[in-house]
Amino acid sequence: MCIYLILSSYKTLAKFSNCLTLILKFLYIAPFHKQSNFAKVDTMNLNQITIPSLNVPRSIEFYKKLGLQLIVHTHDQYARFECPDGEATFSIHYVEELAEGNGIYVYFEVEDVKEKISELKRNNISIESEPKAQSWLWTEARLKDPDGNQIVIYHAGENRKNPPWRIKT
Repeated sequence: MCIYLILSSYKTLAKFSNCLTLILKFLYIAPFHKQSNFAKVDTMNLNQITIPSLNVPRSIEFYKKLGLQLIVHTHDQYARFECPDGEATFSIHYVEELAEGNGIYVYFEVEDVKEKISELKRNNISIESEPKAQSWLWTEARLKDPDGNQIVIYHAGENRKNPPWRIKT
């Protein structure tokens, strides 16, 4: 399951997935295990995404139903999950008020969108839009978490990183 995050209220797009490599044009950061060779060109890897919540316990139940595994919950201010596939983690933290705007979009990639949506419906998760083939070659369905964050269940396969219109480097 991959994760993508769009902070639309700031019109900033940040893509996240398990084992995602972010190549920065002007700055390369050596991972900690290679600190002895800073001249070497290296990359970064996504570790974690954290989103705000007005009610962490309620959000924990929602994300468990989505299929994430709870790995940290020491108090009702914070919780962290593992995705079933990959190394990235996903967490929620308590806030007294949510930011204004369109909020956060989190993309979870699955092999079979229709099957996952059927599973979520069986778990009493409300679906805002049913699976649909999109013009950007992804199949998507949409829902919201208890705090109104946009959740997109999708499948893109090769088209996620290698669409026909990918910039040639």
